[in-house]
Amino acid sequence: MGSELLSNESLKSLADSTDEEAGVVQQRKDIRYVKFNENDMQDPNFFVGLVFTSKKQVREVVTWYSVLHHKPLWLAANDNTRFAIKCKFPCTFSVWISRYCKLSPTDWVVKSVVRAHSGCPDERIALCNSRFLSKAMEGKFRMILEMDFAAVQVFVDQMFNVKISRNCARRTKESASKKINGDDRK
Repeated sequence: MGSELLSNESLKSLADSTDEEAGVVQQRKDIRYVKFNENDMQDPNFFVGLVFTSKKQVREVVTWYSVLHHKPLWLAANDNTRFAIKCKFPCTFSVWISRYCKLSPTDWVVKSVVRAHSGCPDERIALCNSRFLSKAMEGKFRMILEMDFAAVQVFVDQMFNVKISRNCARRTKESASKKINGDDRK
């Protein structure tokens, strides 16, 4: 992972937290703080001590994780000081993220992670919507404009292994058109 370590004398860890085995519960002692790198967005991974620069970045990472791992995640607690990310189904997966002002007033830090998804069926991922797709396929807009709706559905299925509705394909195509041709609304 190409993340950079935060250098802060008061936050140096005594030992590294490892989570190599699936389902390992991580807790908040001896944390090593690591800033999230935008290059890791294609395969996001949560671990204790991961630092996000904004609330918006946390939401983007949750969306990418949900789509790429085919898990229907939702924000159980979502306020100005914390996030609780849980699986839609009754399973043990959870991630707790909260503000940590000792690093920076805008930083959000992963405080605990339980990775085990137990009995979660793969289903339609609600976070894979036209807003997500327009950001994820930014470099492919011209190609999307030349496709019909069914072809956009097949393209998304091949790219993310996720089924989308015809309406979502239409909205994604409209978004691509607005980005290329400019938005006429002012």
